[in-house]
Amino acid sequence: MNGPIIVVGTGRSGTSTVSRILHENLGVCMGHFFRLHTIHDFYEDLFSHGLNRMLGDRNMSVIDWQHCMARIHMKCEHWGFKDPHFLYVSPSAIKTIGPRFFVRTWRPLEQTVESWLRHNKRLGGRGDTPDTRIHFHRICVEREMLMDWKLKDYPTLRISFDSAERLTDKEIEDKIRPYLAEKELEEVPA
Repeated sequence: MNGPIIVVGTGRSGTSTVSRILHENLGVCMGHFFRLHTIHDFYEDLFSHGLNRMLGDRNMSVIDWQHCMARIHMKCEHWGFKDPHFLYVSPSAIKTIGPRFFVRTWRPLEQTVESWLRHNKRLGGRGDTPDTRIHFHRICVEREMLMDWKLKDYPTLRISFDSAERLTDKEIEDKIRPYLAEKELEEVPA
């Protein structure tokens, strides 16, 4: 079985859109137990998310993680998952897992924070306060730094989402297709 295609990015940066396109349009099995079109707007496999949390918290070995993922995806030529928390898995675990490639979503910091604030308000969570803005800025910067550090040695496709220049599903598919076809991948700028 090929290594996984892993979609990472800060929350509200386009990870769900990319995961949906991989799964529905490009035939990449991104899991089986989705939170689809819920109030949280996630397109994320619940089972993979739980396994990744256990791996990140070191409550599961990499070998056990691989065994569970292999059982889920045994008949899939292309498979992967979306999980921003996967960045908290140790670098040695990521190396052992051997990702096929990463898709790193990005959105300008202010747009990401504004989306998070709207999303949180809709969920009845924290309002738009200076403390909330600082909290979301800190999370974005932390995840961007983690991605810079942990993805530097892996093939990575960067897909940028900007409200001033929205990508269509077809444009996103066209960016991903070469990565699905290539055996040896190099980083391609977005």
